Amino acid sequence: MNPKKSDKPKRKRNKSNGQNTSGEKPNKRKSNSTHTDSNSVTKSVNKSKNLKSTDNPIKPVSNMSIQSTPVHESPMVEQNRNYQQFHNIQNPNFLQTSPTPSTLGFFPGTPHNTYMQPMMHSTMNPTFLDNGGKLDMLTQKVDMICEKISNIDKLTEKLNKFDKTVNSMVKSVESINKRVDEVEKGLNFINAEFENNKKDVREVKKHLTEIRSENEEATKTIDKLRTDFEDLNERQLDLQTRSMRENLIFTGIPMYDESEQSEETEKIIENFMTVELKMETLPKFHRAHRFGKKFTEKNPDGSIKFVTKPIVCRFVNFKQRELVRKAARELKDTKYGINEQFPKEINDRRKALWPHFQEARRQRKKAFFKRDRLFIEGNEFTPKDTTKEMDTNDRQTRSRHQYNEQGARPREFNQSKFSQPQTKLDDVDEIDCDNFIFHYKNRKKLANHKSGGIALGFKKYLDKYIKYIQSDCQFVLWFSIDKKVLDLPKDAIFGIIYIPPINTSYTSEDAFTEIEFELQNFCSKTNYITMLGDFNSRTGNLSDFYNIDKDSSFENNFTDYNELSDVDVLDELGIPRLRNSIDTVVNGYGRKFIDFCKNNRMFILNGRLEENKTGSPTSRNSSVIDYALSSTHFL
Repeated sequence: MNPKKSDKPKRKRNKSNGQNTSGEKPNKRKSNSTHTDSNSVTKSVNKSKNLKSTDNPIKPVSNMSIQSTPVHESPMVEQNRNYQQFHNIQNPNFLQTSPTPSTLGFFPGTPHNTYMQPMMHSTMNPTFLDNGGKLDMLTQKVDMICEKISNIDKLTEKLNKFDKTVNSMVKSVESINKRVDEVEKGLNFINAEFENNKKDVREVKKHLTEIRSENEEATKTIDKLRTDFEDLNERQLDLQTRSMRENLIFTGIPMYDESEQSEETEKIIENFMTVELKMETLPKFHRAHRFGKKFTEKNPDGSIKFVTKPIVCRFVNFKQRELVRKAARELKDTKYGINEQFPKEINDRRKALWPHFQEARRQRKKAFFKRDRLFIEGNEFTPKDTTKEMDTNDRQTRSRHQYNEQGARPREFNQSKFSQPQTKLDDVDEIDCDNFIFHYKNRKKLANHKSGGIALGFKKYLDKYIKYIQSDCQFVLWFSIDKKVLDLPKDAIFGIIYIPPINTSYTSEDAFTEIEFELQNFCSKTNYITMLGDFNSRTGNLSDFYNIDKDSSFENNFTDYNELSDVDVLDELGIPRLRNSIDTVVNGYGRKFIDFCKNNRMFILNGRLEENKTGSPTSRNSSVIDYALSSTHFL
């Protein structure tokens, strides 16, 4: 029993207005016979508690206090009180019901005992019963606490994991901090270097600005020097020309002695003016002497006819010189010639203008030279440079591939062994031949009916040695061959020619003139030039070089006969001057072709070389219209 029981005051019974079953008020008088004492009640409670403990596994609380039931005078009153106390009470945690009759000691009726409707009567202490409900509530709360404790354990595990994660994150943050520190150091270094570089850039810009200004000044100075140099050069040429103003060049006069002295040369000039020029009064001159390259005139059988060198004669004044120059008309149809003397630079300029002079004369225009200037119909003529070179690689890059993308019509190259090679293409055609590279000029860009053109084809391994040269003239296709291939000091230039026939819709009167303009541009770069192809020109046996004995068209235009023609080179090489040709017909193109050769010092190879020394026909076994010609440097 709890020792604290006596200290607690006894619970007073609440006043009740209720009545018993008989309708009488309960008697408040004490009766020892109808109620047990407190000790017996305590034992009954303990017994009931023990019985309950067998059914309920929950252990009783050791410190729970149990109060003794007060003694009542009437059992019915007590029974009624118990009945009132054991009403069904709804609890949110559990359902409490009244004790069963067996528990309270009531049994059903027997033969000896008439069954009566049981009344809710219990000898158990209501305080204990109330505490039992609290125990159930406490038990459930304990269960809930246990569950929460288990959740706390799980939470502890999670906290441990979280702690580990935090520790790893702390370590990661520390390493990141270290890296950030290193990055900051690197950035600081970069910033420092950047600032240094900015300073260097500023200095470089400053120096560059100074250099640019100095360069501009130097450029201006160089331009001024170039202008001054050109001016000085022109002045020097002018002075040199003026110093040669009283000079005349005599050509074709034989040398009778290789050691000829000036006195002998002067006597030869006096005799020449008297006999050949038929001058009664000899003009006065200061001196005369031979100069330049020796020229050997040969007989048709190859024997030497005579040897000559030009003679330069300086007269006393310009008037005396002009008397002799005007008397040169007496030399027509002879082997002699008289010309003005000019510096080499002036002669080169005159030679470049010579084709235009010839063309103007053919058109019956008034044309004349004034030193190095050409005047046609009273206006000074200035030639235009129409040649445009393009790199071979660039040409190939935008040629065949572009045509393929635009729907090019590939054309197979199938040439018979005995057929004459011809091209009938337009710009969208493509020659399909393995291991070959082709370049061509077509007469028409796009046409249903193909016509003539020019094509160049070579194997791919020769691409680095052969370079195609683009030009505007449609009658010639130019290309160069590297000097290493032919073992020459300069690259060789080749021109493939096709000139449409006379009396056709494609006939061009300016074909030779256009070709000649482009040829002159190449002559200033190299002396190794060869041309071949279909000229549609019938030249018969016309001479392709100036014959000093017959030609007078060069009179008053060139300084030296040796500069006008390289025919003496043919003599040195053993190549005959006169060429053979089975075709003796001469047409209009043939005469223009011969003038073209004379003006540009190009020699026809047909009928001169061993391979074609007889001048075999090249068309229909009767005519010669296809030619190969070359400069003497290539022979």
